[in-house]
Amino acid sequence: MLALLSMLVALDAVPPKPDAPPPPSVYFSLLDADGVRKTVTVQSLEGDTLATIDLDGRRRTEQLSRVIMISRAAVQPPQLPKFAVPASDTPTQAPTGVLYTIDGQVIAGGMGPGGAEKDSLLWRSELTGTLRVPLDLLKRLDCTYPPNRMLDVPAGTTDTLFLRNGDVVNGFIDSIAENVRIESGTDNAKQTVTLPLERIEAIFLAQNLTPAKGAVVSTRGGIVVQVRSPVIRNRSVEGALTLANKNEKLVINDSDLETLVFDASRVQPLTLCNYHDVVSMNGQAWTQPIDFHQMSRSGFGSELEFPGPMRVDWDLPKGSRRVLMHAELPHSCRTWGDPELVLSLKQGTSFKEVKRVRLSGDAPEADLNVELGDAAQMRMTVEAGKAGPIQDRVVLHRALILIDAAAGDKSKATPPPPTLR
Repeated sequence: MLALLSMLVALDAVPPKPDAPPPPSVYFSLLDADGVRKTVTVQSLEGDTLATIDLDGRRRTEQLSRVIMISRAAVQPPQLPKFAVPASDTPTQAPTGVLYTIDGQVIAGGMGPGGAEKDSLLWRSELTGTLRVPLDLLKRLDCTYPPNRMLDVPAGTTDTLFLRNGDVVNGFIDSIAENVRIESGTDNAKQTVTLPLERIEAIFLAQNLTPAKGAVVSTRGGIVVQVRSPVIRNRSVEGALTLANKNEKLVINDSDLETLVFDASRVQPLTLCNYHDVVSMNGQAWTQPIDFHQMSRSGFGSELEFPGPMRVDWDLPKGSRRVLMHAELPHSCRTWGDPELVLSLKQGTSFKEVKRVRLSGDAPEADLNVELGDAAQMRMTVEAGKAGPIQDRVVLHRALILIDAAAGDKSKATPPPPTLR
């Protein structure tokens, strides 16, 4: 008995193992209505109030009417080492494709269970569960993962299927599930073709892009979804998915959050603006297409790349008042690359240059914050530097158009006629 008591006393004397320290806070870049950014940690989001702490340790309360968005900052505090975690009982399913909607939602996943739905498709993602996506909202469906970036949006007024053997089928898509039904041919000789999804590389629907509405969440994994009534508590972000049933929510840790836009009617990513008149600037009769890095930093933190000297015109949304972007000469191009990025605004029938920056190995990055006035179009030109066009590539990070919310979301330029399905 005495030996047993001695053992118990010895066990009581051993101090308990300390709990694992909490992970360090995540730094976010807060963008206000004036286009000014500041680095903060987010404490909570309740209703129309955002509680933050700045880098000096001062607590602040921000009204959402004065905040455009928060996005993960480029520089983060030192992270703790990652320890192995036990495998989940439910194995995760790797995505087989990527779905894009006309209002900018991007969801990697695969076809959901069940057959073809009338005027909609079922799409399942590990993060969002099963969603019902109306075909009226679908812009593109990549049936391979990762998607083929070289497939650009085809011009025309018909839906398009790109098959894996290189064939192209044009027509009107009737349904999308494990099989895709498309009506092709002329009015006098119509035929319905049914193709299995496994034979298709990508699906494009001839529908115009529309501005996003409400709150939009982008994750570090590339998912972009619209949510209702987002909240942040205990470093967890929650919001009801607009494409799901009311009971289904998106729940992620703040370490997985890329951007949270509080009211998408006040800001639009450049990647969702219509662009046209792409012209090569190095004497060639053609140019490579703009590369949209959709799955790297998606949505309002998305990236796009100009692959060489070129000129592109962009239609601006109604109420556009300021354009923000971070331009970078990629690391692989800093030996010889020295392009100039030029922004011009359309005034009357001509364009007037308003901003010019030169990128080089010595100064490879630049921030741009340009007033747009009442311009309906913006021209972006990448000009070759003194060393010629070699390695003159420009990447744009977080290219955003700030919008006067009172102006609505219609395009300043004459919009194309709506596409009816």
